[in-house]
Amino acid sequence: MSSFLRQLFAYGLTTALSYVVLTSGTYLLSRSGYADPLTAYAFLLALVYVGVFYSYAHFVFKTGVTRAITRRFIVFLLSFWVINNSFFWLLHVIAGVPYPIVIALNLIVLGGVRFFVQRHFVFQATPPEQKRAGLSFDVELWHEGEWMQPYIKANKTDGEFRRSITDVLTILKQYRRRATFFVTAQIVTDYPDLVTLLATEGHEIGIHGTSHTRLHDIADREAYRRDLQALITQISALTGTPPKGFRAPHFSLDHSTQWILPMLAELGFVYDSSLFPIPTPEYGISGAPKTPYRVSFSDLRLTDSTSMLIEVPVTIGGVYARLLPLSILRLLLSVISSVPILYFHPHELAAYTPRIRGPKLRTLLKYWGTQNAFRKFEHLCMLIDFDRLDHVITT
Repeated sequence: MSSFLRQLFAYGLTTALSYVVLTSGTYLLSRSGYADPLTAYAFLLALVYVGVFYSYAHFVFKTGVTRAITRRFIVFLLSFWVINNSFFWLLHVIAGVPYPIVIALNLIVLGGVRFFVQRHFVFQATPPEQKRAGLSFDVELWHEGEWMQPYIKANKTDGEFRRSITDVLTILKQYRRRATFFVTAQIVTDYPDLVTLLATEGHEIGIHGTSHTRLHDIADREAYRRDLQALITQISALTGTPPKGFRAPHFSLDHSTQWILPMLAELGFVYDSSLFPIPTPEYGISGAPKTPYRVSFSDLRLTDSTSMLIEVPVTIGGVYARLLPLSILRLLLSVISSVPILYFHPHELAAYTPRIRGPKLRTLLKYWGTQNAFRKFEHLCMLIDFDRLDHVITT
């Protein structure tokens, strides 16, 4: 469902609930003698608008909409409160139309106007201040990752992979964002049309390994080099441009696998984005820069002005982006790096990706937050000026 249809559905639902509250409340207050219908309606409408503003305040807390929009929204609510009451007074008090019909006409006629004004002039007139960041996706099939692979018992279907990519593209297109998609060889072979589509939409195509195998497990480096060269040729044929970026599966670049760096430079790559600059039980090293730098081939933690390869360390993403509340995630992005680099897996954003039963902790970490992951990602696209990694490192 598109963003517009979701907003329209939510607005229609709240309008219907408002009708029930306003009609029944006005009837009860006027029949009990506490107030005449006009006063009862004005009072109840004020309560409804307070509820609307409370919901908006919750939205602001999550997304950081600017103060200018907040001021406009308050003026918008006050103005329509006056218009609503005038509409009710004219039709019910002056014309004598029964108030249930007046309320229905009010919500139908003025409701459409309110929806249009709110959508096009209140929230869209001044976009929120946006932080610039690099956006990347590690694109592999849901069963290619080794973390849960031992526990897959059913047939390995693609699990609506194509849908997850098109859903991501829809959001990126809506907010005019660009991203880098690091693809495995299997994606290029099985879904060449999607690789071409991503490039046509203005996104960058990088390489995520010839297979989704850690660099530590590469036994024949020369064979790996040949496979990389073949994959470069395939992608170049599909997109018209050779890939500039590489990301090792599982962020498996460390001191024992830095042999890959001179190989990447020789193959014509401009940058690598395989380094996680914080040590974790799964990957990462300490002491490395947290912003893009020309990496030394002898020590990942050192810069080398003569190096032919730029290292683009990842800031946050994946499971961390799903586990953390949006407000905490935004705070971290504001303090960790001047130009943060985010990463996601399309299949982990999608609640419809097949689920694997494994150890409880692994299963929890793998699927925590997937129900709301696309919504969180959409909020981030609204707040952050995402761009391709090759554009970020050249500005």
